[in-house]
Amino acid sequence: MKRTLAIVAALALPMLTQAQNLVVNGSFEQPSLAAGTLGIYANVTGWNATVGEIEIRNNVAGTASQGVQFLELDARINSTIHQTVSGLTTGSAYSFSFDYSNRRGTALSTNGMSWSLDGGTTWNDVVTPTDYVWHSFSGQFVATGSTTELMFRAINTSDALGTSLDNVSITAVPEPGTYALLLAGLGAFGVMSRRRVKR
Repeated sequence: MKRTLAIVAALALPMLTQAQNLVVNGSFEQPSLAAGTLGIYANVTGWNATVGEIEIRNNVAGTASQGVQFLELDARINSTIHQTVSGLTTGSAYSFSFDYSNRRGTALSTNGMSWSLDGGTTWNDVVTPTDYVWHSFSGQFVATGSTTELMFRAINTSDALGTSLDNVSITAVPEPGTYALLLAGLGAFGVMSRRRVKR
């Protein structure tokens, strides 16, 4: 019986763990920087700057919400970054999320960003928190193709001081049938285990 339960757990674990993040370098851990340093780039793994540059920090003017590095959107000027996310299935549902924070020690008026995602639903929202802690945004969309364009843009004062971004994620939403199949399998193993014990 213990062996059967171990097999069930091993089969169920991949279904219960978090789905793969389709956003490349969503936590901005590449390129790797030494603690207390920052780097400014035209492009980094997964991301391109269409306006301005990409500034990645490791424990400079704040700490990451995930991992050790995060991005500031206002490098030297208000920047715009984007990524073409691939691997989507047309008609399937996906979760989209990211973390954002105003830069510590700055006026609120110098912070803020807008973002957009075209994946069946197009968002173009402005994010302007009123404090200096990490906040999370999450939503869902249905893919209209195998790729989607993801964009973040710094807004308000362009002065090299701006909003931080981290933990950007797009993951597939498991279909209800997946969970039903898993529960049915666990139930069947449970019945088999009880019958063996009675014998």
